[in-house]
Amino acid sequence: ACKHMHFVIKGELSYNFIHVPNSSHPIEAGDALCEAVLWANWTHRGWLCVTSASCEILLLCAAQFQKVVESSAVKVYLQRYARLYVKVMLEECHDSSHMSDVWG
Repeated sequence: ACKHMHFVIKGELSYNFIHVPNSSHPIEAGDALCEAVLWANWTHRGWLCVTSASCEILLLCAAQFQKVVESSAVKVYLQRYARLYVKVMLEECHDSSHMSDVWG
Protein backbone atom coordinates (compact mmCIF):
# COMPACT_ATOMS: atom_id res chain seq x y z
CA ALA A 1 0.00 0.00 0.00
CA CYS A 2 1.10 3.53 -0.71
CA LYS A 3 1.47 5.80 2.32
CA HIS A 4 3.08 8.95 0.89
CA MET A 5 2.68 11.47 -1.88
CA HIS A 6 6.04 12.06 -3.62
CA PHE A 7 7.44 15.40 -4.77
CA VAL A 8 10.55 15.28 -6.95
CA ILE A 9 12.86 18.06 -5.78
CA LYS A 10 15.97 17.18 -7.78
CA GLY A 11 16.98 14.63 -10.37
CA GLU A 12 15.45 12.61 -13.15
CA LEU A 13 13.54 9.36 -12.84
CA SER A 14 11.60 6.96 -14.99
CA TYR A 15 8.16 5.69 -13.97
CA ASN A 16 7.28 2.24 -15.26
CA PHE A 17 3.59 1.36 -15.28
CA ILE A 18 3.02 -2.18 -14.02
CA HIS A 19 0.19 -2.92 -16.51
CA VAL A 20 2.15 -1.85 -19.60
CA PRO A 21 5.34 -3.85 -20.25
CA ASN A 22 8.35 -1.76 -21.30
CA SER A 23 6.54 1.47 -20.47
CA SER A 24 8.60 4.41 -19.35
CA HIS A 25 7.36 7.86 -18.35
CA PRO A 26 10.01 10.53 -17.62
CA ILE A 27 9.76 12.18 -14.19
CA GLU A 28 11.76 15.28 -13.28
CA ALA A 29 12.12 18.00 -10.66
CA GLY A 30 8.76 19.67 -10.05
CA ASP A 31 6.73 16.52 -10.73
CA ALA A 32 4.55 14.86 -8.11
CA LEU A 33 3.38 11.27 -7.81
CA CYS A 34 0.76 9.38 -5.81
CA GLU A 35 -1.56 12.29 -5.03
CA ALA A 36 -4.38 9.74 -4.87
CA VAL A 37 -3.06 8.48 -1.52
CA LEU A 38 -4.25 11.75 0.07
CA TRP A 39 -7.85 11.18 -1.04
CA ALA A 40 -8.36 7.41 -1.31
CA ASN A 41 -6.90 4.04 -0.42
CA TRP A 42 -4.09 3.66 -2.93
CA THR A 43 -1.74 0.93 -4.07
CA HIS A 44 1.31 1.69 -6.21
CA ARG A 45 0.66 1.00 -9.89
CA GLY A 46 4.29 0.93 -11.00
CA TRP A 47 7.82 1.70 -9.90
CA LEU A 48 10.38 4.48 -10.14
CA CYS A 49 13.94 4.18 -11.34
CA VAL A 50 16.47 6.97 -10.89
CA THR A 51 18.02 7.92 -14.23
CA SER A 52 20.26 10.80 -13.11
CA ALA A 53 23.39 10.82 -10.95
CA SER A 54 21.39 11.86 -7.88
CA CYS A 55 17.82 12.38 -6.85
CA GLU A 56 15.92 14.10 -4.03
CA ILE A 57 12.29 13.28 -3.23
CA LEU A 58 10.13 14.86 -0.55
CA LEU A 59 7.49 12.55 0.96
CA LEU A 60 4.18 13.79 2.34
CA CYS A 61 2.74 11.27 4.79
CA ALA A 62 -0.94 10.78 3.95
CA ALA A 63 -1.92 9.87 7.53
CA GLN A 64 -0.28 13.00 8.98
CA PHE A 65 -1.76 15.17 6.22
CA GLN A 66 -5.25 13.82 6.94
CA LYS A 67 -4.74 14.37 10.68
CA VAL A 68 -3.81 18.03 10.14
CA VAL A 69 -6.66 18.58 7.67
CA GLU A 70 -9.19 17.10 10.11
CA SER A 71 -8.92 20.15 12.37
CA SER A 72 -8.29 22.69 9.60
CA ALA A 73 -10.52 25.54 8.53
CA VAL A 74 -10.14 24.36 4.92
CA LYS A 75 -11.38 20.83 5.64
CA VAL A 76 -14.69 21.29 3.82
CA TYR A 77 -12.90 22.53 0.67
CA LEU A 78 -10.44 19.64 0.72
CA GLN A 79 -13.32 17.18 1.11
CA ARG A 80 -14.93 18.66 -2.01
CA TYR A 81 -11.63 18.47 -3.86
CA ALA A 82 -11.15 14.84 -2.77
CA ARG A 83 -14.59 13.83 -4.05
CA LEU A 84 -13.98 15.61 -7.36
CA TYR A 85 -10.47 14.15 -7.68
CA VAL A 86 -11.73 10.59 -7.26
CA LYS A 87 -14.70 11.18 -9.57
CA VAL A 88 -12.53 12.56 -12.38
CA MET A 89 -9.90 9.85 -11.90
CA LEU A 90 -12.56 7.15 -12.24
CA GLU A 91 -14.09 8.84 -15.30
CA GLU A 92 -10.76 9.32 -17.08
CA CYS A 93 -9.22 5.98 -16.19
CA HIS A 94 -12.36 3.85 -16.72
CA ASP A 95 -11.00 1.08 -14.46
CA SER A 96 -8.13 0.46 -12.09
CA SER A 97 -5.89 -1.04 -14.78
CA HIS A 98 -5.56 2.44 -16.35
CA MET A 99 -4.75 4.27 -13.09
CA SER A 100 -1.16 5.16 -12.35
CA ASP A 101 0.90 6.90 -9.71
CA VAL A 102 1.56 9.79 -12.11
CA TRP A 103 -2.13 10.55 -12.76
CA GLY A 104 -3.42 13.79 -11.32
